[in-house]
Amino acid sequence: MLKMIATLLLTLLAATVQGQTKQGIIKLKNETPLQLTAKLVGPMAKAARLRQSETHTFHVQPGEYRLLYEFHASADTEHFLMTDSFSVAENDVLTALANTSTNDMGAAFNRRYRISALDFAIPRGWPAGGVPLEEYAGFTALKVLATVGELDLEDDSDERPYVTGLAKALINRRLPLDVLTPLRKQGFKTTFAWIANQKLPQQFSEPTLLITYEETTGRQFNMGNGVDVALRFSLYGAGSILSDPIWEEAVGGTNDRELRVNILNANASFRANSMADLRINLDLFSLDLSQWKSKP
Repeated sequence: MLKMIATLLLTLLAATVQGQTKQGIIKLKNETPLQLTAKLVGPMAKAARLRQSETHTFHVQPGEYRLLYEFHASADTEHFLMTDSFSVAENDVLTALANTSTNDMGAAFNRRYRISALDFAIPRGWPAGGVPLEEYAGFTALKVLATVGELDLEDDSDERPYVTGLAKALINRRLPLDVLTPLRKQGFKTTFAWIANQKLPQQFSEPTLLITYEETTGRQFNMGNGVDVALRFSLYGAGSILSDPIWEEAVGGTNDRELRVNILNANASFRANSMADLRINLDLFSLDLSQWKSKP
């Protein structure tokens, strides 16, 4: 009896794993400041409502699909569009860009054509009973986490602690003015903590704004390659996985073309110069997450 039960459990587990691996992923990004209602027509019909600049992830069975969009510009103005038919295979990860422009070039899931309100309301192949509308719920409590991501180092062992300290000092100085004060004015109750990059959760249990300091190699100079720096702001809803933020924006800093480089420590010169540019761009940046605030 125990052997039969064990065999049954293994069979069910194998079937579950097999079902998971047969899925594909469609990441839908609303590139507009408008509210978007999207319908995915195909073997696994889906519907979602996206806020401005929001990204939503559909997990679907393989097959042929079409995306239909309804953009709400005002009470009297709406835009209806539909993409070409496109295939989703096992383990595919497709990124569909949704906006109000028509486009007949590129990947089929990014070709957009205008349709009527009726075509959107009752598309061919849509289930008679409709499907549940997916959307991220609003929230009031928001955890703010900061971490140091990839660094552009000449000598990893010697420079990492020093550069990590610079990054943390930058965020600690900018955090009250650029992040916490605006969020509290928007009605959020915030908490803040630092977290090591390797300890980031793969899935978030509560709404979280993650601030990541990161560096990449910049343009070529006579004294070597420059260093580009950035603060990346990634918003996650409860249940979001690390690779799928519902909203993301980066503020960067790059080297001045006329930068005078310290020959003895060129990398530090590049970094300091880019950080100065980053601070200027942060002064121009306005963090606004009010569209995700719970309505009273």
